[in-house]
Amino acid sequence: MDKFEDRFDKFVLASSTGEGKNPPELDPYLERFEKAVKKLESTQKKNPLSGSEIERMKIYRNKMGKGEPFSLEEYKEFKSTADKMREELPAKERDDFDKIIAGLSGYIAGLLFSASVKKRERI
Repeated sequence: MDKFEDRFDKFVLASSTGEGKNPPELDPYLERFEKAVKKLESTQKKNPLSGSEIERMKIYRNKMGKGEPFSLEEYKEFKSTADKMREELPAKERDDFDKIIAGLSGYIAGLLFSASVKKRERI
């Protein structure tokens, strides 16, 4: 649990790196996430993702890679589609995917928080 909390903290604090950047700790998660999306494009079984959902996940991956904040709606869509992706994976791959999504979700939450704070500072 301590490892998870440490990873989560790194992702949340990563929002302070500024727009257009991501912390180096995020790169392995983005790479593994990208591989999962590509794999699902060719191996869908039940509850298949639509082509537009796959494209949105690629867009979200790119936004994370650039440190761009998500809107609340984008975050909800990301989580919902990630749940569908998880169901597509073989059982033995779900644990690793859960770790990837937990880390990325924490990072996205940090970006949302950072964008909110920056917005309030401008007021």
